[in-house]
Amino acid sequence: MSAISDIYRRGGLVVSQDKIIIMLDQAIPRGPDNESIYINNNIGLGHILFITTYHSVYESNLLNNKHHDYLITSDTHLYNREELLGNLNFTKPAASDITDSEIILYSYIKYGDKCAEELSGIFSFVIWDKKNEILYFARDQLGIKPFYSYSDSKCFIFGSQINQTIASKVCTLAPNEAMVCEYLNNSFADGTSGRR
Repeated sequence: MSAISDIYRRGGLVVSQDKIIIMLDQAIPRGPDNESIYINNNIGLGHILFITTYHSVYESNLLNNKHHDYLITSDTHLYNREELLGNLNFTKPAASDITDSEIILYSYIKYGDKCAEELSGIFSFVIWDKKNEILYFARDQLGIKPFYSYSDSKCFIFGSQINQTIASKVCTLAPNEAMVCEYLNNSFADGTSGRR
């Protein structure tokens, strides 16, 4: 259970490290073991780590590939590690020290934007493809790992917790009145939803 954050500014606007720190501070209980931040002009990534599995001991909060073309931040637990390690041609004993984040990163390098289709587990992650200036993000098919995002003409921002997104104050957030109305119109007092 870690927490990840990202701010991507459009139109040449620069990301402030202070904004990423504010976002990470909102999620400190999710990652008391380590913290990392990456800032490069219009992109800022943050990660706080909570070591929960044997493999997470080896996690690097923000992980680059060996050529530093790609950077990943993730909150991940993969169920099909062995299958992916075989498909990606990792060999043992080194395979036992390979983290889930590394597996996802190399899956992205091999499969591109189809990599999430190869993954089984609970995950949310963002990969910054520096070479092509592509921000790729995904979460598990059931939505177990949280991923709250906001996008407008000025920025894309996300966090593992909604309060991270709000606390950044990078983007102007306002309620979507149509969705609030839809929700109130179609929800019952006991919390279930449906048409009346």
